[in-house]
Amino acid sequence: MKLAVLWLIDLAAFIWLTVTVNSGATLGWDLSIGRAVQKYTFLSAPSYAVMYSGWAPWLFLWLGAVLLALILTRKWRAIVFLLLLSILDVVGFLFHITIINRPRPTPAQLHVFFPLPLSSYPSGHVLLTSLVFIFVAAVYRKRWVTLLAIIIMAAVGLGRIYSGQHFPTDILGGYLLAGVVIIPVIALYRSRKLFFHED
Repeated sequence: MKLAVLWLIDLAAFIWLTVTVNSGATLGWDLSIGRAVQKYTFLSAPSYAVMYSGWAPWLFLWLGAVLLALILTRKWRAIVFLLLLSILDVVGFLFHITIINRPRPTPAQLHVFFPLPLSSYPSGHVLLTSLVFIFVAAVYRKRWVTLLAIIIMAAVGLGRIYSGQHFPTDILGGYLLAGVVIIPVIALYRSRKLFFHED
């Protein structure tokens, strides 16, 4: 019941943000927050690392490391769900960038590492890392895993803003969309009605 309520709140927030972003109403404070984040120059090197982590071959390396950890700890059902999440990530991301088609920040608005194609909303980096690491935290249920997941998700969000390749609302949209997807997936993963369990 609690998960259902949380999912409804998350869905409502994502729909509201999507409509607001599509109207252009968020641009003012998007730019204010983006410029404020870009004042912290120590974020430059981590932001490059974050940026490349979402592209091949680095994407496959860290996803492979997560998969290896699940294999070594015999989380067979979790591996099936991780593959499902990967498919949902691609479908959800492509659907929303097609519907919204929001332009990315320009060099006149923010300092941009280099221009990228495709729509800006929501952030694909944030969506994928949030889906994977929230799920991993739900699988292991250990404080240090949860803390690591939070740090990774926060670092990715800040890095994408600092690089000038996303507006802050793109990042927030990525987190909210991840919630819309991951909450029912976690509920299904924890369901005792599934036909096999590794725990």
